[in-house]
Amino acid sequence: MLSTSKPFKKSINCLMEQHGHNVHQTRHTFITGLVRAGNNISVIPGLSGHSSADMILRYSMPSEEDKQEAVNNLFKD
Repeated sequence: MLSTSKPFKKSINCLMEQHGHNVHQTRHTFITGLVRAGNNISVIPGLSGHSSADMILRYSMPSEEDKQEAVNNLFKD
C-alpha cells in the first residue's frame, strides 16, 4: 500500500473540503466504480485499504439501475 505524509494528506483533505468533498465520499465513489466495472471483489480490499471484502460490500452503493441490470442478467440467453 502506498504511504503518504501527514502534511500531504492534510492538504488534500483541505482542498477536497473547499470543493464540497471529503475522503470518505471519494472512497465510496472509488469502491463503487470498481464494483460496477466488474472487478474481482477479492482484489478491491487491497486497492481501497480495507482488510476484508465485507467492508467493500458496505462501501459499494448499488443504484437502482445496478439492481435492475443484475436481475436482467439472469435472463440473458
